Amino acid sequence: MKRLRLVRLERRLVISMVVASSLVTAVLTIVSIFADYRSGMARQKTTATSVQNSIARPLASLLHSGDEGLIGIYARSVLANPEVLCIEVDDTYSNQPTKQWCNGVKPIFTRFTVQFPLEFRGFDDALNNGATANSKTEHLGTARITFSDRYVVDGVRTRIFTFFATQALKTFIVSLFILAIIRSLVMQHLSSIFNYFRHYSGRYKGQQLTLSGKNVPPEFDLLARSINQMVGSQEQVIAVAAEREHSYNQLAKVFYPHQLERMREGHSLESTMPVGRAQGTVVAFDIVGSSRYQGPHFKEFFHRLVSTSNDAMMANYDPATLCATAYRVKVMGDGFLCSVGYPFKQPVGKSPQDVAVSLAQTLVNLTVQVGELCGLTEVMHCGVGIAMGEIETFFPDSNPSEYDLFGTPLVHAVRYESTRRLLFKEFGKSGSIIILQASVFDCLSPELKRDFQRFELKNWKVRDDQTASCLYYQFFPASAKAFGSHELPTSA
Repeated sequence: MKRLRLVRLERRLVISMVVASSLVTAVLTIVSIFADYRSGMARQKTTATSVQNSIARPLASLLHSGDEGLIGIYARSVLANPEVLCIEVDDTYSNQPTKQWCNGVKPIFTRFTVQFPLEFRGFDDALNNGATANSKTEHLGTARITFSDRYVVDGVRTRIFTFFATQALKTFIVSLFILAIIRSLVMQHLSSIFNYFRHYSGRYKGQQLTLSGKNVPPEFDLLARSINQMVGSQEQVIAVAAEREHSYNQLAKVFYPHQLERMREGHSLESTMPVGRAQGTVVAFDIVGSSRYQGPHFKEFFHRLVSTSNDAMMANYDPATLCATAYRVKVMGDGFLCSVGYPFKQPVGKSPQDVAVSLAQTLVNLTVQVGELCGLTEVMHCGVGIAMGEIETFFPDSNPSEYDLFGTPLVHAVRYESTRRLLFKEFGKSGSIIILQASVFDCLSPELKRDFQRFELKNWKVRDDQTASCLYYQFFPASAKAFGSHELPTSA
C-alpha cells in the first residue's frame, strides 16, 4: 500500500509536469507557426509579383502574334512552378474567349490571384518617311494568375510535427530528470516520514524519526527535528492525560460525578459538597443476626446488597441541582447509615420522611431478594431505624479530607434500630422491622402512616433520646417482603 501510494504520487507529479510543459509548448508553438505561416504567405506574394513581371511582356507578345499554340506552351511552362495553381487570359485583342490553364491542385486553406493587363508596345509607319518613330501601346487583354498555399501549409505542417516531436521528447526527458531529482531529494524522505508515522506507536516512547541518505536537505532535517520535538511533546501530553484519566477513574470510586466535574473545572474539594447545618432524616440499616450466620456466600451477599442499596439511594441523582434519594454516610459492620433531605436535596413536592420510609421498605425487599440471588440457605432479615433532626456537614481541617456528617439524628437512628431486640422480645417474633422516631411518623403522609403501629415505651427508654414516650414500627414476618403503599421513586 505504501509503495502504491508513492508510485501514484510520482505518476501524478510526472503527469503534472508533462501537462504544464505541454501547455506552454503548445502556446509557443501556435504563436511560432502562425508567424511562420504569415511569413510564408508574404514570401509567396513576393514570388507572385516576380512571376507577374517576368511573364507579362512575353505573354503580351505571343497574344499579339496570335499564335495560340505558343501561348499554351508558354502558359504550361509557367504552371511548372508548383506555387502556380491556374492561369487565365482574357483576349480582347482578337476577341477570343477566355483561355485557362490549370494544374488541377486544389488549395488547402486559401489562395490569392494576381491580375495584370497585357499590353504590347509597337512602332508606327512614320519610319519610312524619315520621321521620328513614335511608340504605340496596345491593350490586348488581361491575365490572372492564381497561386496556391499548398507548399506554405506543407511547410507549416512539417514544422508542427517536428516541433511537437522534439518538444515532447525534450519534455519527457526533462520531466524524468526532474522526477529523479525530486525522488532523490524529496520522495525518499517523504517515504521515511510516511513509514515513521505508519509504524509509530505511543507505547514505545522515544521513537525518533531518522531520515536516510547521505545528503539530507536542511529543510527536511529541520522538519525531522520539528516532528521529533512535536512527538516528544505529544507523548508527554498523552502520558499526563493518561495519568490524569487513571487518577479520575480511581477518584470516581470515592467521589460523586459532580465532585469530579467541579474539581476538573478548578474548584476545590471543599466546595463540591454542601457544608453547614440543615434538617435531615437519617436511615440506619443493619442485618439481623449476621454474626451468627456462617454461610459460604454471606460476604458476596453483603457486598451485593450494599451495591444495590447504593443504587436505590442514588435514584433521581441530578448533579446540577444536587438532588438524590439519599446520601450514604458510611458503612458500619454489617450495615450502613444514609441521610435523606440533606446534603442531597429532594425534588420539590416530596417529603424527606416519606422518601426515607419508602427507601427503608425498598431495603427490606432488597435484603430478601439479594439473599435469594446469592443462594443463601436462610432468609435474611434486617432492622431499619429512622430519626430526624439537624445535621451538620463539614470537611476536616487535616488531611486526608473526608466529607463527614455529624448530628443527633445519626445517633438516634442507630438507637431506634437497636430497639428491634426489645420489640422482638416483647412480641416473641422474628423477621425484618422498620422503627420510626415519633417526629418522623408525624411527618408522614396518611397512606404511609397506615403501615405503622404505635408502641408505648412505658418503662423502656430509647438510649440518647430519653424524652421519647413512644415509637412506631412496621413488622415483616419471616419470609415476608415489604409491600408498602408507596414505592421508592426510580430514575427516569
